[in-house]
Amino acid sequence: MKVYVPILLIALAASGITAQQPSPTPADVDALHRPYDEILDVYVRDGLVYYQALKLERAKFDRYVQSLGEVTPDTLKGWSPDRQLSFWINAYNAFVLRTVIDGYPIRGKAPDYPPNSIRQIPGAFERRQFRVAGRMLTLDAIENRDYFLIQGIFLFLITGVLIANLVIDIAYVFIDPRTRIGMQGGA
Repeated sequence: MKVYVPILLIALAASGITAQQPSPTPADVDALHRPYDEILDVYVRDGLVYYQALKLERAKFDRYVQSLGEVTPDTLKGWSPDRQLSFWINAYNAFVLRTVIDGYPIRGKAPDYPPNSIRQIPGAFERRQFRVAGRMLTLDAIENRDYFLIQGIFLFLITGVLIANLVIDIAYVFIDPRTRIGMQGGA
């Protein structure tokens, strides 16, 4: 028996068979999402989330949510599409979880949804904003990937306000008599 073990080991080594190692995950992704993974390990059992316990001990979770906003758009663009998708899925799920624990216990009265549904929280998806990848987005924006539309709307509104201010300033020069006197050189 002693002879067969070394021969077996030599044969395995010669054939190139090695024990499979799990593929390493990038260190920065691991570091970013590790706290969230640990939180889920503690507060989720058999598909059920222990919201009350998480709400009472939420400091680590709040730090994780804050870290999602600290990822820069340039960093996100540099990631592979799979890493980006993973980031957005984790961010969306964390923001849903945060919305629920902020409103927990949920006791809604809207007849369209179950009484303890996140949909009972007013504005949970369409009004409440979260900082993610350097932007403020709603859950609907993340889910529908329409954050470029939201940015376009804000750009349009800001441009409109700037133009309105310019027009008012120009009109003020012609309407206010004090500015006409100053333009004519009077004192």
